[in-house]
Amino acid sequence: MKNIFNFICLALFTMGFLSSCEKDEVKAEFLGGTAPVLTSSTDAVDMSFANADNIGIKLDWTNPDFKFNTGRSSHNVVYNLEIDTLGANFTNPFKQTIVFPGDLGTKIKVSDLNNYMLNQLQLRPGQSHTLEMRVVASVNNATLTKLASNSVQATATPYKIPPKVNPPSTGQLFITGSATPGNWQTAGMPETVPLNQEFTKVSEFVFELTMDVVAGGSYKLIATRGDWGIQYGIAIKNDPNAVNGGDFKENGEDVLGPATAGTYKFVYDFQRGKYTVTKI
Repeated sequence: MKNIFNFICLALFTMGFLSSCEKDEVKAEFLGGTAPVLTSSTDAVDMSFANADNIGIKLDWTNPDFKFNTGRSSHNVVYNLEIDTLGANFTNPFKQTIVFPGDLGTKIKVSDLNNYMLNQLQLRPGQSHTLEMRVVASVNNATLTKLASNSVQATATPYKIPPKVNPPSTGQLFITGSATPGNWQTAGMPETVPLNQEFTKVSEFVFELTMDVVAGGSYKLIATRGDWGIQYGIAIKNDPNAVNGGDFKENGEDVLGPATAGTYKFVYDFQRGKYTVTKI
């Protein structure tokens, strides 16, 4: 009789445990939320080097109140603030994105906004531009939960700042190396650098060159034909991660050229200290 009683107790306990497990296995289902509302402190930012440390613009947004079938979300909401130029509809590959985990607003200094405009959005200094901003809220950046706010606009004129890399004082720029048709030149032998290996200066800080590349070689830039006194390269010699572009500096190491021969466009931006290499 005692054994039968123990068996019944065990059966009832097992049934209760299984029932509890079934309840625990209910998966959270996203039910939606309300798109955040974004507001701005100004529609015209006062930009100048003199007020670089001042707050240029203050942005605030509302909580989207994400809900699941298990109730209101207790997860941290991530807010991605996107800053783009008007008309790009936030599709610009150079748009500035700033992540705020859980915050409901931010204050952007003039110097930071100036940096975003010059170095990220690649806008010209001294010219007025209209920026468009929005906030995209989500739970842990999950695509299913993303909700975009309304957009706000503000005009701003970025100011010049010292370039990250000093451009050549000669106003000229040449490429030399085993990746070039002229190969490496020797100091004092300017005739070994073909004229078509000279960059075109397209603006105060930007130089461009379209050239046939020898596969598997490397190269550097020099400011004067036949003179290695001023030269430009990268931080790590022949870095395979820098073939298509990256950061460059004065007196840097050799740059690894493309692995495939062909015609490539080289763009060196001394303001931003960055370069790109694109197959034509």
